[in-house]
Amino acid sequence: MAADMEELAQTLGEGPGVDACAGGPALVSDLNAAECQVSWPVFAPAAVAAGVRALFALPLRLGGVGLGVMCLYRSRAGSLSSEQLADALVLADTALALLLDMGQDEGLARGERWSELVGPLHPEVHQATGMLIEQLGVSAGSALLRLRAYAFASERRLRDVARDVVARRLQLDGSEPPPERSES
Repeated sequence: MAADMEELAQTLGEGPGVDACAGGPALVSDLNAAECQVSWPVFAPAAVAAGVRALFALPLRLGGVGLGVMCLYRSRAGSLSSEQLADALVLADTALALLLDMGQDEGLARGERWSELVGPLHPEVHQATGMLIEQLGVSAGSALLRLRAYAFASERRLRDVARDVVARRLQLDGSEPPPERSES
């Protein structure tokens, strides 16, 4: 479920995890709440349909540097108790410490960059974005938005659309409309 929610947020570019990455924690006790539907009009209903009712996104930060977000999901609505929140914050701090420790590994001593060791979750998304920048003459943000829009319109995962672009099975040059969305 967590992988599906991460993929959904990455495809849509919205959700509590995205907001937590840019700001502070996003502690969402009910994704069905009206404010959630307004804040994340596509993510919230899709997450609820997938069985997620509450989501708690905690940024992994060291000072002003953000390294990621730890998201916790719950199948029922409800806030975290103060004890659960304290435990989640300890887990987030532990995850941050583990990420920072990776930077001290032998790989970095050989001159590798930390980002190369960890690698992107779906490198083909970055590759496809680069291809679209060149093909369409647009910014990276516009290229990624084009990928996300196509994935959403065709009800496909972002990484699958990206794989098709990289393999040259799909060209998003505007010459073909996205497939019709199925009625569900």
